[in-house]
Amino acid sequence: WLELTTFARFLSAPVEMGMQSALGYYLFAMGFSISTGVSWLKFTQLSEFQVYFEGSMPAKWLITSVCAGLIYYAINKFKWPYTIPTFVAVGAAIFH
Repeated sequence: WLELTTFARFLSAPVEMGMQSALGYYLFAMGFSISTGVSWLKFTQLSEFQVYFEGSMPAKWLITSVCAGLIYYAINKFKWPYTIPTFVAVGAAIFH
């Protein structure tokens, strides 16, 4: 069985940190594009960010931030490997 984590030990610390940062940014950007319906990865000008502060967007930001905070808290508190899948299932049941 191939374990991809064994390859991580061959990466230097700056490369590993860069990969983690890029993945974190991408997940953050995709999470907000899913919750708000607007993707900032397609923005060409800084002035296009104003769409995030119009209409019902602040309420969507609040729901997304609260859910992220609850997931962070649950991961640190319970140390259970099924924490994120449980949140996904519960969120799909509530909001779908």
